[in-house]
Amino acid sequence: MIKNHHGRVILGVLALSLLPLSLAAQGEMTAVGLASASEFSGSARFTALSGAMGAVGVEASSLVRNPAGISLLRGGNRLTLTLGALLPSYSHTWYNQNRSYSGENRYPVQEFAYQKGTDIANGGRVSFAFAVRRAGDFDHVTDASASLDRKHTSLADYMAGITNNSEYDVSRRTGVPSFLPHKNVGASDAFSKTDIPWSSIFGFQGGWITSKDPKGGYYYPNFTYDNNGAYSTSGLVEGASVADLLLREKGNIIDYDFALGIEPSSTVHLGAVLTYSALDYESYLGYRDSFRGTDFLELRTRRSISGSGFRVGLGAIFEPTEGLRLGASVYTPTFYALKYDFYAEASSSVNGKAKSVKSPSSAALAFLLRTPWRLGLNGAYVFGRNAILSVDYEYSIFGSTRLAEDTERESESESIYGVDNQRIKDHFTGMHTLRAGLEVMATPRLALRGGYRYSSSPMRSSFLRNGDYAASEAFVSALHTSYTMPGAINSLSAGLGYRITPSVSLDVAYVYGVQKSRTFAYPYIKDYGPVLDQTNPDVQSGKIKPEDMDGLAAIKETKTSHRAVATISLRF
Repeated sequence: MIKNHHGRVILGVLALSLLPLSLAAQGEMTAVGLASASEFSGSARFTALSGAMGAVGVEASSLVRNPAGISLLRGGNRLTLTLGALLPSYSHTWYNQNRSYSGENRYPVQEFAYQKGTDIANGGRVSFAFAVRRAGDFDHVTDASASLDRKHTSLADYMAGITNNSEYDVSRRTGVPSFLPHKNVGASDAFSKTDIPWSSIFGFQGGWITSKDPKGGYYYPNFTYDNNGAYSTSGLVEGASVADLLLREKGNIIDYDFALGIEPSSTVHLGAVLTYSALDYESYLGYRDSFRGTDFLELRTRRSISGSGFRVGLGAIFEPTEGLRLGASVYTPTFYALKYDFYAEASSSVNGKAKSVKSPSSAALAFLLRTPWRLGLNGAYVFGRNAILSVDYEYSIFGSTRLAEDTERESESESIYGVDNQRIKDHFTGMHTLRAGLEVMATPRLALRGGYRYSSSPMRSSFLRNGDYAASEAFVSALHTSYTMPGAINSLSAGLGYRITPSVSLDVAYVYGVQKSRTFAYPYIKDYGPVLDQTNPDVQSGKIKPEDMDGLAAIKETKTSHRAVATISLRF
């Protein structure tokens, strides 16, 4: 097995293994995955300018950058409808094996919006806006296979490590050796017990792991072979010769905006927006390790997460001189109340003997999610009726993402998600996004537009070792072991707008985007199985230490997307 001494583990999380159903719900990677899906759609003009409309305003699309912008609308009413097409493709490298494939093409409605402006006394103005938009997509596909040298850890090593660590943690806290007997983890009612991790149940009943003592103790993978490559219960544990992973994620976030803009003077603009968000997410994971001969292990999981939440945005725009606009905005987290459904099944064939296990038919749970705070700075310069140059900067505080139970606790530290939240702080930082857009009026009726967007990765570099391996354990949704570390995003956009009549306009836009990420089949883990026997002098002296299980290297992914949108707008 590959070993290293760069990782670390917070043993306190192992106490959560005594709450198997909760641990099966979600972890830090689920929280960040849901929170990082936000990618606000908008009109074709918004899209062509790469979303740099915080200080440009006017349109309802600008509500996601600075809600004060809607007060810049002149005229009575505005109605817009935006349609789009998304064509994604993927390429990845895993152990020098390359593959490319296309994702599912989608043709969704991007945004529908209604705005109304009304003059008030003293030359001021009040504007209202209602908008429905796609605010994020979870679409992601990883379909990978790797030929290995049997020296890497397998998914069975990870399941054995979870089991050993649970025994170790309980034993350390109680001062009494506390092991998981075969009769307990193998019982037909094991899933109803609160003191058995689901990973242990699946690993043992699925035929992946075992221990030499039926009373429990040190668990290890059941894939052991002698020097001739034949299966032997007294042989050495081997890693897989082939690993196959299929991960499919889909779903979206739909936002409903209710906004108010106030223009107390010609140089000051204020705005607020209340947003209701509906989230819908589904995923499927199929993973297989193939060993000697026909020996294998296989895991299949399905997850669905759905629910809704609210957030508030506040913004201001100031015009210090003619043509120059400066703005700032702040958006609270979206406070979600979510429901989680989970199903898993595991199987194996070891030396011709097949085993399988399935989770209970329903593993529904409820939990709360708080997404990051967002802070924005906006700037634009209007060159009369000839052009507009705009720049937006946004900082999303991903380290502030939080999980919580749907019941109140006296303190966050008492929550079963307390350690997950600490890991979010440790592993994730802020995401910086810079957007720039330029609009030029080629004629009084024709506008040409272009833009650029860059978003940094919210992941701390210390989360990775040598770029390929995890440097510490990522807390996943238990049996849904695969997780993705989101990378930086770069995109270029272009478009044009044409005023068909004084009241009807047509706008079109195109965006080319690239994001590089890393997907792991299962987490790195530090296995405390070798030090379970605290009476061993070599354990007491530190000669025998916990074993670092690297897992497999990351699948290096590149997602390329082509998106086209068209907007028809009507003023009346």
